[in-house]
Amino acid sequence: MEILRLSDLALLASEDRYSLQATVDVAVQLLRVPVALVTVIDTANDRQVFVADRGLAEPYDKMHETPLDLSVCRHVLTDPDPLVIEDVLEDPRYKDHPGFAELGIRAYLGYPIYGPFDTPFAVLCVGDTVPRTWEERDMHIMSYLARQTTRYMQRKAQNILERDGISQLHVLID
Repeated sequence: MEILRLSDLALLASEDRYSLQATVDVAVQLLRVPVALVTVIDTANDRQVFVADRGLAEPYDKMHETPLDLSVCRHVLTDPDPLVIEDVLEDPRYKDHPGFAELGIRAYLGYPIYGPFDTPFAVLCVGDTVPRTWEERDMHIMSYLARQTTRYMQRKAQNILERDGISQLHVLID
């Protein structure tokens, strides 16, 4: 049995960054939001990595990661439903979460991205700096983009398997 690590997906390769960056750019344009991200939760290194991003404040726009304690996206991976927050300050679950204040986000919409064996490992999310009622159209767009990104990641994993002649696989997410 072989182990496929997230790093094996080469998410930081330039062609992947370009494809994922196009996804966040489309999300920013269609949803008219200032912030969009594709993040991977790296629990082994206690961080959240932005593999594609638009609209992050300094210094995160250059660092492309945050410590895991600032990650809101990690909560998306524990539930198959999208995480919908219209106003962080009014949401008792997240009003004291340090990530929102640090990144200047008041409204958040996040969808899981699935890898091999339909295991969630990344998140496509958008944020607004003001409270926002997410419309059905917004959720439809994000759901579509998350499904397309999932397909992209699953094809990438399948190509790695075929290239390396791997017949059995265990996915190591951490």
